[in-house]
Formats: sequence, C-alpha cells, structure tokens
Amino acid sequence: MTATRKLRILCLHGYRQNDVLFREKTGSLRKQFKKYADFEFVSAPLVPNVDSEDRGDVRGWWFSREDNQFSSRDVCSIATGFEQSFSNVLHSFGTRKSRQVITQDVVHFVRARDEKSRIDRFSSRS
Repeated sequence: MTATRKLRILCLHGYRQNDVLFREKTGSLRKQFKKYADFEFVSAPLVPNVDSEDRGDVRGWWFSREDNQFSSRDVCSIATGFEQSFSNVLHSFGTRKSRQVITQDVVHFVRARDEKSRIDRFSSRS
C-alpha cells in the first residue's frame, strides 16, 4: 500500500493576530485532519499601530490607512506593506510549485481589486 501524500495548507491569520494565536484557534480542526494535511502557519511581518491596551504580539498583512492601521470598511487606494507580506508568504511557504499557485491566485486577486476600483470610480461619476 502506497502512502498518500498529505496536503499542505497555508494558514494566514487575521488582522491583529499572529501565527501562534491562529494555531491555537484551529486546534480542533487540525486534530480532525492530521492524517490528511499539514497546516503551515505564517505570521505577518507588519506591526500595526495599536491602542495603548496590551494585546501581545499582534501583526497585520497590509494597512489601508497611512497611520499603519487597517479597516475592512475602508475604501482606499493604498495597501501599504502588501508586497512585503506577499514576499514573506512566498519565502515561508516553500516549493516552486506552491509559489506559482500562490502567485497566480494573488495576481487574480489584484486584478479583480483593480477592476472593482475602476468600476467604483466610474459609478461615482454617474
């Protein structure tokens, strides 16, 4: 019987989290799939400008504001730190094949984002 190759699943945490916190939050899921998949957690390279409260080692993938903050509600033309984060993910995740897949997905995302931005600008003129 030949061994089945496990899936490699890239796990990217949310804003103001890190790889350790996300790993803890996914413990039950990882346990259920440990025979089938290896979960690889990557921490974002950017440190957001956080409030005075102590939230630990929080990270962000990019910022939608010039003051190193992010809000999903922002409609903006900046994505400060996106290239650095993308490079970090590629470096951390590994093989050439997985890099190619990730790169293609991100290219499609960026194109879709740019197209949406053009549509939004056109719609606001009407």
